[in-house]
Amino acid sequence: PEDVHPDHVAASQLVDGAVLRSEATRLGLTVTDEAVRAALMRIPAFQANGSFSPNLYRETLRSQGLSPSAFEASVRDDLLEA
Repeated sequence: PEDVHPDHVAASQLVDGAVLRSEATRLGLTVTDEAVRAALMRIPAFQANGSFSPNLYRETLRSQGLSPSAFEASVRDDLLEA
């Protein structure tokens, strides 16, 4: 509906994500390291000349104030919710 406030949509999405992660944990579902690596390799921001660039990956994360481990945990959560 047109009267739905963007903040309510964002809050609802956060709650949905938390519920999905909780249920996945309860069921023992996990995302493998290989699945996280594959997802990282598909992100265009980390590609140079059509392939994954580890240096570009590290530089991009550093410029955003993110550590690889924190970013990879976020990707793992995203994949778990998908």
